[in-house]
Amino acid sequence: MRIFILFSLAIVLFSCKKEKVSDGAPSLIGSWKHYSAADAWHIIHIYDDSQGQMEWYTNGKLYKDTKIRTWYLKENTIYFGKMALNGELYEVIDFPSISLAESIQLFDTLKAGKRFMKTEDGFYVEID
Repeated sequence: MRIFILFSLAIVLFSCKKEKVSDGAPSLIGSWKHYSAADAWHIIHIYDDSQGQMEWYTNGKLYKDTKIRTWYLKENTIYFGKMALNGELYEVIDFPSISLAESIQLFDTLKAGKRFMKTEDGFYVEID
Protein backbone atom coordinates (compact mmCIF):
# COMPACT_ATOMS: atom_id res chain seq x y z
CA MET A 1 0.00 0.00 0.00
CA ARG A 2 2.79 2.43 0.90
CA ILE A 3 4.51 1.79 -2.44
CA PHE A 4 1.27 2.50 -4.29
CA ILE A 5 0.90 5.85 -2.50
CA LEU A 6 4.51 6.83 -3.23
CA PHE A 7 4.15 5.77 -6.86
CA SER A 8 0.91 7.78 -7.22
CA LEU A 9 2.52 10.83 -5.66
CA ALA A 10 5.51 10.55 -8.00
CA ILE A 11 3.23 10.37 -11.04
CA VAL A 12 1.31 13.45 -9.94
CA LEU A 13 4.46 15.46 -9.27
CA PHE A 14 6.15 14.56 -12.56
CA SER A 15 3.03 14.90 -14.72
CA CYS A 16 2.37 18.39 -13.36
CA LYS A 17 5.40 20.10 -14.87
CA LYS A 18 5.16 23.78 -14.12
CA GLU A 19 7.52 26.61 -14.97
CA LYS A 20 8.26 29.72 -13.00
CA VAL A 21 6.03 32.67 -13.89
CA SER A 22 9.06 34.82 -14.73
CA ASP A 23 10.02 32.28 -17.42
CA GLY A 24 6.57 31.43 -18.80
CA ALA A 25 4.64 34.69 -18.51
CA PRO A 26 6.79 37.65 -17.44
CA SER A 27 3.86 39.99 -18.13
CA LEU A 28 2.35 38.73 -14.85
CA ILE A 29 5.19 40.23 -12.80
CA GLY A 30 3.80 43.01 -10.63
CA SER A 31 1.38 43.62 -7.79
CA TRP A 32 -2.27 43.01 -8.62
CA LYS A 33 -5.30 44.14 -6.61
CA HIS A 34 -8.81 42.68 -6.77
CA TYR A 35 -11.85 43.94 -4.85
CA SER A 36 -14.30 41.27 -3.71
CA ALA A 37 -16.49 43.90 -2.02
CA ALA A 38 -16.46 47.68 -1.63
CA ASP A 39 -14.38 47.34 1.55
CA ALA A 40 -12.54 44.03 0.95
CA TRP A 41 -9.70 43.23 -1.43
CA HIS A 42 -6.66 41.08 -1.83
CA ILE A 43 -3.32 41.68 -3.47
CA ILE A 44 -1.16 39.22 -5.39
CA HIS A 45 2.53 40.13 -5.50
CA ILE A 46 4.67 38.45 -8.19
CA TYR A 47 8.30 39.57 -8.10
CA ASP A 48 10.95 39.47 -10.87
CA ASP A 49 12.36 36.16 -9.57
CA SER A 50 8.89 34.50 -9.49
CA GLN A 51 8.78 34.78 -5.71
CA GLY A 52 5.77 36.50 -4.20
CA GLN A 53 3.09 36.60 -1.59
CA MET A 54 -0.59 37.41 -1.06
CA GLU A 55 -2.37 39.81 1.29
CA TRP A 56 -6.05 40.19 2.26
CA TYR A 57 -7.62 43.42 3.54
CA THR A 58 -10.95 44.39 5.07
CA ASN A 59 -11.94 47.95 5.95
CA GLY A 60 -8.45 49.10 4.99
CA LYS A 61 -6.69 46.77 7.43
CA LEU A 62 -4.48 43.80 6.63
CA TYR A 63 -6.06 40.73 8.23
CA LYS A 64 -4.17 37.89 6.54
CA ASP A 65 -1.00 37.40 4.52
CA THR A 66 1.23 34.58 3.35
CA LYS A 67 4.89 33.80 3.53
CA ILE A 68 6.94 34.33 0.39
CA ARG A 69 6.75 31.41 -2.06
CA THR A 70 7.38 30.85 -5.75
CA TRP A 71 4.68 31.45 -8.35
CA TYR A 72 4.44 28.78 -11.07
CA LEU A 73 2.60 28.63 -14.38
CA LYS A 74 1.05 25.70 -16.22
CA GLU A 75 -0.96 26.52 -19.31
CA ASN A 76 -3.14 29.50 -18.24
CA THR A 77 -3.10 28.80 -14.51
CA ILE A 78 -0.76 30.37 -11.97
CA TYR A 79 0.01 28.44 -8.78
CA PHE A 80 1.25 29.89 -5.51
CA GLY A 81 3.80 27.17 -4.77
CA LYS A 82 4.26 23.75 -6.36
CA MET A 83 1.28 22.31 -4.48
CA ALA A 84 -1.18 25.24 -4.45
CA LEU A 85 -4.16 24.53 -2.21
CA ASN A 86 -7.00 26.51 -0.64
CA GLY A 87 -7.59 29.01 -3.41
CA GLU A 88 -3.91 29.58 -4.13
CA LEU A 89 -4.26 29.14 -7.87
CA TYR A 90 -5.79 31.38 -10.49
CA GLU A 91 -6.86 30.63 -14.03
CA VAL A 92 -5.85 33.61 -16.14
CA ILE A 93 -8.55 34.34 -18.71
CA ASP A 94 -6.90 37.45 -20.20
CA PHE A 95 -3.20 38.08 -19.65
CA PRO A 96 -2.15 41.62 -18.69
CA SER A 97 -2.97 44.38 -21.11
CA ILE A 98 -3.49 48.13 -21.00
CA SER A 99 -6.96 49.50 -20.39
CA LEU A 100 -7.93 51.83 -23.24
CA ALA A 101 -10.73 53.54 -21.34
CA GLU A 102 -11.87 53.80 -17.75
CA SER A 103 -14.49 51.25 -16.81
CA ILE A 104 -15.93 49.70 -13.68
CA GLN A 105 -16.09 45.92 -13.40
CA LEU A 106 -18.11 45.06 -10.26
CA PHE A 107 -15.92 46.57 -7.50
CA ASP A 108 -12.77 47.00 -9.62
CA THR A 109 -12.04 50.21 -11.53
CA LEU A 110 -9.94 49.81 -14.67
CA LYS A 111 -8.29 53.16 -15.33
CA ALA A 112 -7.23 54.20 -18.83
CA GLY A 113 -3.54 53.54 -19.44
CA LYS A 114 -3.17 51.10 -16.51
CA ARG A 115 -2.46 47.38 -16.78
CA PHE A 116 -5.06 44.82 -15.74
CA MET A 117 -5.68 41.11 -16.11
CA LYS A 118 -8.76 38.94 -15.87
CA THR A 119 -8.94 35.66 -13.95
CA GLU A 120 -11.85 33.36 -13.24
CA ASP A 121 -12.37 35.44 -10.05
CA GLY A 122 -12.62 38.75 -11.88
CA PHE A 123 -10.37 41.66 -12.75
CA TYR A 124 -7.01 42.46 -11.15
CA VAL A 125 -5.57 45.94 -11.53
CA GLU A 126 -1.83 46.54 -11.32
CA ILE A 127 -0.82 48.75 -8.40
CA ASP A 128 2.41 50.69 -7.94
